[in-house]
Amino acid sequence: MQRSGPRRMQWLDIAKGFGIIIVMLIHSIMPVVNPISTHLSSFVIPLFFFMAGITYNNEKHRGRLTRFAKTRGKRFLIPYFLIYIIVLVVLIPASIFVELPITTNELFFWFIYGAGPPNMSLHIWFLPVLFFGLLLFAVGDRIANGNELVLFVLFIFLMPVAAYLLWIAFQPLLIPWHLSSIMLASIFVYVGNTFRYRRGLTPLTREHAVLDVLAIVFLSVVTLLVSQVNGYVDMAMDNYGLSPFLYLITGITGSVLILILSHLVTKSSSISRFLLAYGKQSQEIYESHPAGFPLTVGVVLLLGFSYSDIADMHALLWPARFIAAMLVGYYFVKYGVNRSRVLSFIFRGSAKTEVARKTAKLPRAEKPTELSYSERSEG
Repeated sequence: MQRSGPRRMQWLDIAKGFGIIIVMLIHSIMPVVNPISTHLSSFVIPLFFFMAGITYNNEKHRGRLTRFAKTRGKRFLIPYFLIYIIVLVVLIPASIFVELPITTNELFFWFIYGAGPPNMSLHIWFLPVLFFGLLLFAVGDRIANGNELVLFVLFIFLMPVAAYLLWIAFQPLLIPWHLSSIMLASIFVYVGNTFRYRRGLTPLTREHAVLDVLAIVFLSVVTLLVSQVNGYVDMAMDNYGLSPFLYLITGITGSVLILILSHLVTKSSSISRFLLAYGKQSQEIYESHPAGFPLTVGVVLLLGFSYSDIADMHALLWPARFIAAMLVGYYFVKYGVNRSRVLSFIFRGSAKTEVARKTAKLPRAEKPTELSYSERSEG
């Protein structure tokens, strides 16, 4: 049987909205580790890999891997390299006036290494991991050519073992270009794609209130208990907690839980609109939301506090950091990325503005046409 499915549904964008808000919450709490961040970190990044697998059209891409790699490369790798270069360019003059915890030379080294710096990795590490993890699954799917047994052996038996051995071999050093994380990402993509193969793009709910509640309770308990046993996870630092295998469990159960909740939320128009606003532009918000954190510091300094005071109050300031990240991420994308060709190219790898993107999706008969000079004059 060939893997395919119907068109994408709204509940997936709502799930992305859930995911990006959780990511901003974790980033606001960092570097503090508490039970909340420990639990949320156990599944939120796998959620995006999982959804990439659900939306991957096997029949469409299996014979056109080069084209698939080019389109996804533009979408994920162009923003990764451009944002990293911008950070380097900004830090060079800044280092003259401010003592930075890392030199620009060190940051450039980690740029070439494809991981790190230790405990200071830029949040955009996620983009190449998503790209190469998705591409690794696509290559595996091409090799299997629709054979479910081959895919199962490759991504359930071989890939987890390979990721684990690589992780063990490099500890405590960071793995170049997050190779083990890429392997784990491909596993989550495979599991998500298996859901697509079995169910298409239909929601993961049972349309039965009792069954849905039981599923939510079961998945919540499993994810919570296993996450507390496994501990805090930070894929940017090749930290998968106690065991990558436990991380695979929480990543899958937590992702399915969010996807069930996402479909149930569609019944609430106000909540679904809010989550859709973030979910439909989750990548751009992810890339830009950290700009809200220094804004919070600036406001606190204006209130008369010192840098040492801010360090002491970090655990108390995370709600302000979270709100700032949400506001800056959303409105920067809405009024900046969506209206500027330059910003659009930097943050989504395409110079099309939001208006151009929407126009491109319209049927030809509905697209605005350019009138000739004589027609405009007569009008």
